[in-house]
Amino acid sequence: MHACGHDAHAAMGYAASVLLERQKQSFSGTVRIIFQPAEEAEPLGGRRVVEEGLLDEVDAAHVDPYTATGKIAVGAGPYTLACDIFDITITGNSAHAAKPSEGVDAIAVACSTVTELQKIVSRQIDPYDPLSSPSPASKAAALTM
Repeated sequence: MHACGHDAHAAMGYAASVLLERQKQSFSGTVRIIFQPAEEAEPLGGRRVVEEGLLDEVDAAHVDPYTATGKIAVGAGPYTLACDIFDITITGNSAHAAKPSEGVDAIAVACSTVTELQKIVSRQIDPYDPLSSPSPASKAAALTM
């Protein structure tokens, strides 16, 4: 357990499958309960689920802590939080230890970059405001970094 929601998904999926099995005579149709691997790190999990055809002819719902108990939220397109994987290359310029001012310390620049990016994501962006379409406030924050 690392308490990020997967435990809740597993418990709810299991409970839903037990309840649906007990009530299968009261409805028609097919129910699939799918546990997507690595859903935060596309393309690891989501693409695999789609490529294997697990979502063919399926309406999907996702757990949302802001959806009222007893309700199911279904919507087209991106709906919940995610993370992306990307690379940043920082290139420094070496210098003699006696004259460090003649170089660029790539480690210091990298540490500063991580710190400043974290400030934008965790302190200035609402998690439900995707960074792919930043709000005017987050654009200003990025520009002043």
